[in-house]
Parts: sequence; structure tokens; C-alpha cells
Amino acid sequence: MASDKKPQSDPVDAQDLLISPGRYRRMLFAAVSSVSVVALVPLLIMSITTYHQYQDALYDDLTRPMLRFAAAGQESMESFISERLSALAMVVRETSFDDLKDSEKLSSVFANLKQSFGGIVDLGVIDEQGIQVAYVGPYTLEGVSYMGEPWFHEVSARGSYVSDVFLGYRNLPHIIVAVRQDPEEGHPFVLRTTIDTDAFHWLVRARAARHRPDQSPVCGRCHALGVQLFSDAFIINDEGVLQTRSALYGDVLERIDLPALPDSRQAELLDLENEGDEPLIVSYAKIDRSPFTLVLLTPRVKLHSGWQSLRRELLVFPAVSGVIILAVVIAGAIYAVNRVREADVKRAALYHKME
Repeated sequence: MASDKKPQSDPVDAQDLLISPGRYRRMLFAAVSSVSVVALVPLLIMSITTYHQYQDALYDDLTRPMLRFAAAGQESMESFISERLSALAMVVRETSFDDLKDSEKLSSVFANLKQSFGGIVDLGVIDEQGIQVAYVGPYTLEGVSYMGEPWFHEVSARGSYVSDVFLGYRNLPHIIVAVRQDPEEGHPFVLRTTIDTDAFHWLVRARAARHRPDQSPVCGRCHALGVQLFSDAFIINDEGVLQTRSALYGDVLERIDLPALPDSRQAELLDLENEGDEPLIVSYAKIDRSPFTLVLLTPRVKLHSGWQSLRRELLVFPAVSGVIILAVVIAGAIYAVNRVREADVKRAALYHKME
């Protein structure tokens, strides 16, 4: 009759399996991996969170002056344009068409405007047929017809007009500001003045100029603006054509290769790339009652140059901490496993003696 009892394993063989090298390697791996996960995961989470918080805070600190520049420039330029439009509107309200046609009275008005505002090149009176019937300035433009000029139709339709930079009869870059007057008696007429484009240069790059801003007769607010040495500030029109000189994109009337900027009545900040795939940070502001947009452009690499050292510190600390933690965990695990192995070896030797 066959026995139902199962053969029992030899206790000596079991002790030999207990002290096999593979068992201690598995024990060492389990100890190192479990303790390392518990120690390193919180450190990793904290380091990633700190890294992104510092990155966001530094980005805000670096870009906030760019937004302030755009907002201050927008305010200065809108005031610059509004003052000249208001001055011309007051002149046409207080002075009749016949008086403005008089060369002496027009010269007096021109002298007062030039002394009060600066940057005014000339002054002209244009009748409803588009003929300049009176003119004060450095050019011979009396009798010139502007009937075919787009700006004349704009000011006739809207009552006031600020042009972008163009060449015109002078063949020199200039801006015109014009207002139309419809008197109760008599015929409509337009008072037109030319603004020197250097005025916008002062508005944009006052601190980069050689002379102090308060010495400029053009702009008394230029001290509020300034451009960092590695940044580029300029004005463009709605078609992306430069209205002032640019360090990166060339001279006036050259087209830039930036993407179109979204319309906004407030100063905005964008991350863009130029045609050379160079990452740029751009702050801009649309100028009301004009075709102008003030742009401040900074290469991201130069703006973030101070971030590189801080980033190294943020990465070195968790890396060094992780290495130290791993070293301590591995050394401790090896010590503990060796003590377990020594105990197992003594116990196996005792079993052998008992056998």
C-alpha cells in the first residue's frame, strides 16, 4: 500500500538556499529601490516646483519693465499726437481762412506752434480743391495740388488725420498732421503741418541718445522711456513698415520680418520668432488716432542670461542632494544586508553541526 505522505525537504538544503548570493542581491535591490523612492520622489517634486516658480517669477520680473516701457511710450506718443491735433484745431477755430492765407499771419502762427511744441517743419493752408494757397516752411510748396493724395481725402472725410511716414514731394521721410474746418460762412479748408521724424526717434530711444532728453525741444516726456542696450525699440505702421530707425531691421521705410501683431488698446507681451527662428520677447502698444505701433523687442537668450546661473544653482542642489541620498541609502542597505547574511551564515553553520 502506497504511503500518502509527501517527502520532506532536507533542512540543510533549505539553509543553503537561504544563504545563496541571489537572495541577498534581490534583498539589496529591494532595500535600495524602496528607500530611494521614498527619499528622492519628494525631493524631485519640490525641485521641479521650485524651478518653475523661480522661472515664472524671473520671467515676470524681466518682462514687467518691457510692458511699462510700452505703456509709457503709448501714453507719450498719444499725448504727442493729441497736442498737435488740438493745437491745429484751435488755430482753425480761432482764425479765419482769409487770415490764414495772409503770409504774415500764417508765419506768426507757425512761429508760435514751433516754439510751443517743436519738431514742426512747416505749415500750409489748403482749400477745398486741394490747392495749397498759403505755405510757411523751408520748401517751395505754395500752389501744389494735393487733390490726388490719399491723406487729403482722409482728412476731408474724417475731419482730422495723422499720416504714417512717407516721402511725398520733399522726397524725405516725414509725417503730416492735418485738420479740416467747415466754417458757417465760407468754404471748407485744411490746415496741415509736417512733423519731423526725429521727434519719434526721441520718443522711442531717449536714453540711448547722446543728449539728455530734457534738452530736446521735441519731447518733454522722453525721460520716462528708455531702452536696454540689448533691446531694440522702434515704431511701425499697420503694414509693418518702419517709421523710426531700428538696430535690427534697418532704416525708416524698410519692412520688418516680424509676424503681424494682434490689435489691442493696451500694452501687450508676446513670444515670437523671426524668420531666422530666433526666439524673441516683444512688447507693443497701438497708438490711438494714428497708424503707429510702438514695439520693444528683446532676444530671449539675452534677456534670460541672468537666468542661466540661477538655473544651474537650482539644478545642482537637487542633483548633489540626490547623489548624497543614494550614497547613504546604498551604504546603509549594504551594511544591513551584510548583517543579515552573517546571521544567516551562522544559523546555516549551526544547522550543519546539528545534522
